[in-house]
Amino acid sequence: MNKIKIALSRKQWMVTIIVVLGAIVMFTWNSLSFASKNRIISEVKIDITESPTGFNFFEHSDITELLQKTIGNPVGKPTSEVKLTQFELKLNRLPQIHNAQVYVDFGGTIKVKIKERLPIALVFTKNGKSYYIDSTGIIIPDLKVFKAPILVINGNINLPKKGKTKDKKTWGEITAISKEIYNTELLKLQFEQCYVDKFNRYVLIPKVGKHTIVLNNTSKIGQKFENLRVFYKKGLPKLGWNKYKEIDISYENQIVARR
Repeated sequence: MNKIKIALSRKQWMVTIIVVLGAIVMFTWNSLSFASKNRIISEVKIDITESPTGFNFFEHSDITELLQKTIGNPVGKPTSEVKLTQFELKLNRLPQIHNAQVYVDFGGTIKVKIKERLPIALVFTKNGKSYYIDSTGIIIPDLKVFKAPILVINGNINLPKKGKTKDKKTWGEITAISKEIYNTELLKLQFEQCYVDKFNRYVLIPKVGKHTIVLNNTSKIGQKFENLRVFYKKGLPKLGWNKYKEIDISYENQIVARR
């Protein structure tokens, strides 16, 4: 009987500890929340992750200007009067930004952390508009005069419009080509331009050699570029880089070279 009483006593003791700890946590949380809302903003620090290409869509001054237009100058104001969530949502709606976080630290500094999308190709349409394609296939309007040092695609390309099968096909194929070239070091070093001709063939212009690479579809594109890589490594060094005018990699199991 005594053992049962002791067991119950221990259970009650544990419940008491949990209740007390819960109360402490709630008190601490409420205190921190109150302090956070009344914390005076002292400064704004912006951190934009540097792109592997050395190209960024935004500079610190661009984000500062956007901050001022969205919520005004926050310095000197309590946190409760600054609409940080509104600014964070605005940043995350920008097509150039992959992810943005905005928060206030314990010192009263607004931290703005931005990770931009990674552009892998710059596309010029028939009417002169330009767009970036990022590593996930997202199409991003080009806003800068300075261009990223990546593959340039131009020629018979229409504006990207939703619901148009022809446009979806073309943009899907140039995205597939861009990904393969960007993710393969040899191809990335070799190609700087892709031209879409009037037959909707993709004509790759290399940096080395006087030939062009022709591709009329992107079906099993990984295998086709692998065939080209092997041909570059084992074939052209023996045959000569300028022997052929055109190298067609449209077929899955063969390469057609024309003099």
